[in-house]
Amino acid sequence: MSEFRQHDRLQHLVEKGERCVMFFLIQRTDAEAFAPADHIDPAYGRELRKAADKGVELLASGYNFKYCFPGFAARLRGIR
Repeated sequence: MSEFRQHDRLQHLVEKGERCVMFFLIQRTDAEAFAPADHIDPAYGRELRKAADKGVELLASGYNFKYCFPGFAARLRGIR
């Protein structure tokens, strides 16, 4: 397993047929977008995208979202 054990575990469960979701709640009224902070931790961004590519659902919700990076589902209020 990598240092991103939660991503590895979720990917493993998806491979076994389970539904896995990572949910990000942004509790800032001035946030308009969500994306991994690749400029701070590029490895986390790569692993998060890899998990999404392998079927882990990524959901985020915030107050004023106008944009989410590709791969995020637009299912929750506030996501476009």
